Amino acid sequence: MGTSPGLTISSVTIRFTNLGGSALIITKSKPPEGGVLFADNPDTDLSEGLAILPGDSATAAISFEPGPPILNSPGVYSAFWTLNTNDLNFGVHVVNFTGTVITNKTGPILPNGQARYQYLGCYQDNTALRIESKGYVNTGINTNGLCQNQSLAYGAVFAGTEYQQECWVGSVIPSPSLLLDDSQCNYQCVGDATQTCGGYSTTISLYYDSTRYFPDNGTIIGASGKGPAIVPIVGTWSYLGCCKFFLNLCRGNS
Repeated sequence: MGTSPGLTISSVTIRFTNLGGSALIITKSKPPEGGVLFADNPDTDLSEGLAILPGDSATAAISFEPGPPILNSPGVYSAFWTLNTNDLNFGVHVVNFTGTVITNKTGPILPNGQARYQYLGCYQDNTALRIESKGYVNTGINTNGLCQNQSLAYGAVFAGTEYQQECWVGSVIPSPSLLLDDSQCNYQCVGDATQTCGGYSTTISLYYDSTRYFPDNGTIIGASGKGPAIVPIVGTWSYLGCCKFFLNLCRGNS
């Protein structure tokens, strides 16, 4: 499908031609639907039961429509179309489609040329209890790459930029309930206006060390990944923190 700068659309056409002497019938057709790579007309193009007469052809269109490029993303998208016919010599064919989006990379780089820290998402943070506890204020110079380097030096798994000039790092897996739409992280980084560093009301642009955290199964290497993200306010009660009481005080109230 070629290479795209993002926010563009390109298409290719695949063609079935019947070179035999009897009707060629498509018995299996599983087109790609949804996502960045998709069949334009999945219900009609090369549909199951379609008969192609001798000498005739049938076509299908596939489009590649990526969104804006994501910083540090590998930028490679794949999809496939599974096909079979009543020709016993044809067999099941899986037609693969691949498209690439040109992306910028920042922070620590792996030997294969990919960025070590990958984008996890835009999350709701809280000034009373941060998702990640170690903070840096990079006044005038903050970027995602700088924050990721600080995270790696600190030994943390996650690196998040917030409020343009803040960097927060740690090894606590954020709660899925805190995930926001990417559009809510829309503040420019003070050190690079082409990058996003969080947004209004303590939203944080969060990245993860791809050698230590695996979001597909939620596992983490080198840290427990356990811990509170944000303790919600219940009624008129707000979370103050974890406090230690003296033993005699506890006994006095028992």
